[in-house]
Amino acid sequence: MRAYYQRLFHFDHWANVEVEESLKSCAVPPPKAVALLSHYLQEQWVAHKLLTTGVATNRNEIAALTFAECQAEIPRLNAAWREYLANKPDLHFDTSFTYTNAVGKPTDRVVGDLLTDIVDHGTYHRGQIAMLVRQAGGEPAKTWLTRWVKETNRGTTVVKRSTEVNLSDMLKGAQSLLGGQQEETNIGALAGPLLGMLQKESGGIGGLLEKFQSSGLGDVAKSWVGTGDNLPVSQDQLVQVFGEQKLGAMAQESGMDLKKFLPILMAALPMIIDKLTPDGEVNDKSNNLLEQGMGLLGQFLKK
Repeated sequence: MRAYYQRLFHFDHWANVEVEESLKSCAVPPPKAVALLSHYLQEQWVAHKLLTTGVATNRNEIAALTFAECQAEIPRLNAAWREYLANKPDLHFDTSFTYTNAVGKPTDRVVGDLLTDIVDHGTYHRGQIAMLVRQAGGEPAKTWLTRWVKETNRGTTVVKRSTEVNLSDMLKGAQSLLGGQQEETNIGALAGPLLGMLQKESGGIGGLLEKFQSSGLGDVAKSWVGTGDNLPVSQDQLVQVFGEQKLGAMAQESGMDLKKFLPILMAALPMIIDKLTPDGEVNDKSNNLLEQGMGLLGQFLKK
């Protein structure tokens, strides 16, 4: 039983990554699609909290996530479910528990039923998102189970975000990370400070890795270089690595205040490092791509 649910949540994570990529294929991710993605990711956290603490979340206290925040939540949820499912005995999934739901009513649930319901809920909304992406001119995610079976050998391979190197699309993707809230922002506004920081201030990608390593976050940065999942980074960790003054300067250069800039940086930095290291390591190709990125950025800023 445990192996079954581990495969089920491997499928769910794979499907979420596919949806993320499909939303990035739109010039601007449809706000309603982002809202649906936010909704079902948040509902997964509600279920996870219920299963691990027995406490029901007050849904009135749940705030909608931006697309950048959704991108950061996907790997966090994957890690949380993997940890939860690890070493659970098979009998655990047939046990029932009682909790008080959001309207104060005692409710009985079987663990396995709740886990299945979580994934089914995501499947339902992913279909809606696919329709909205198609209407927005993007490429809908193909998240049917048989495709997952073929692509991951029934969950035995690591789910990876796209590692195709297309720096032009990467820079255009900076706009989509703004969730459509600042359409007037230049598409290079976010990527500019990041690429400039890598090239001039951090000593390239290797220098950035050293900064994270010295701050005790080496494993996080290394995951962005490797070919597996990108581990998330928090706002507090970014401040720990770069310092609030430098982050404030980057935010100002991007035309944003620090409060708006940090959640976008949380999603953008792993993506950019991932794209600059397609071979899963820092090498001459990575440095060449960084120089190409700065060149492309200059072209975009002149338009």
